[in-house]
Amino acid sequence: MQDVKVDLPDPIYKKIMIRSLDAHFNRGITEEPSSIHPEGVLPLAMKSKSYFDSSQTLSSDCALQAQQASGVYSDYNRFPGQVVVTAANWGYYEILQNWMCHADRFLWKYLIVALDNTLYQQIQQQFPDKHVCTVRNGNTGNLTAASEFREKQFNALSCLKTRAVADILGHGYSVWFLDVDVRWKSDIWPSVYRSSCDYSFQVNKPKYVPHSMHYKRKDEGNTGVYYAKSTVSIRRFFRQFVDGPCTRPGLDDQTLFWRSMSTLEASGEAVLLLPDEDSQVGIPATQNVSSNLLSFCPLDPFKFASGWSLRISSSTRRKLGVQLVHANYLKGKKSKVQMLKKAGYWTCR
Repeated sequence: MQDVKVDLPDPIYKKIMIRSLDAHFNRGITEEPSSIHPEGVLPLAMKSKSYFDSSQTLSSDCALQAQQASGVYSDYNRFPGQVVVTAANWGYYEILQNWMCHADRFLWKYLIVALDNTLYQQIQQQFPDKHVCTVRNGNTGNLTAASEFREKQFNALSCLKTRAVADILGHGYSVWFLDVDVRWKSDIWPSVYRSSCDYSFQVNKPKYVPHSMHYKRKDEGNTGVYYAKSTVSIRRFFRQFVDGPCTRPGLDDQTLFWRSMSTLEASGEAVLLLPDEDSQVGIPATQNVSSNLLSFCPLDPFKFASGWSLRISSSTRRKLGVQLVHANYLKGKKSKVQMLKKAGYWTCR
């Protein structure tokens, strides 16, 4: 199919300034992010200036650990500059261990972002061959306990994990992020890597409604399943987001993230790309857009299914082609574990 050039509003990037987010941040950003290294990764000796306020604490070890976890597969470095990342605190250690078991089945390398020191030390002691770093904010207090959606601790944790991803992106690594309550039964990485968008996200749906599962404007993407390429536009967006809304997280990161993304799109600085059959709410993915724009697109809503997929039968999941499930829209750690076990996504050996 021949590519068609789409005329879009001129991006406002001549001085690398994102004015559309000023309503959130009350300031503009004018410095140019560090250039991507020719091989896609910034060597540690060339690390860019920190993307975070001095009031925040971020372990510089995350950059080193991302470098060591780069490549996706543990047998050899097939995908340099690509890092699988998850994040958890001590309260979710049991679920994290099970997540690790599923990742190990497919010989994945991955980086664990520990959101408290208790989990960080436990991973170092029990799994010395795994890659782990810690990220924390001195203002959020003790974050070791399990928390539930929209609780104050949940909001703080969700923004901390996004802050860690922003730092990894800022060092030139692309991130395939999977929450610890995500499970899969086949190697899903090749499907994700083929995405042409800067940011590919899971469509967030609470229940299965036939013929109504594709992304619509009223939907949010789930910030527990996404693939973010380390492009200049993505690095800027994550930087602005963690230095703005996530410094005062009265809401969870997902709500804040999609408000910011919608603002950027409304300004003409981001563009939603969709398969041709869904192009009535976005630009067809087969058309070219300016490389200066942030492009975002949904992952296949059936292959990469959110919480609705655990509420249908296993035969229906097979018919729909579900490859990944996400135990969201469930309250508390216990209910997540029970649902994953019931659906057959807990046992991994």
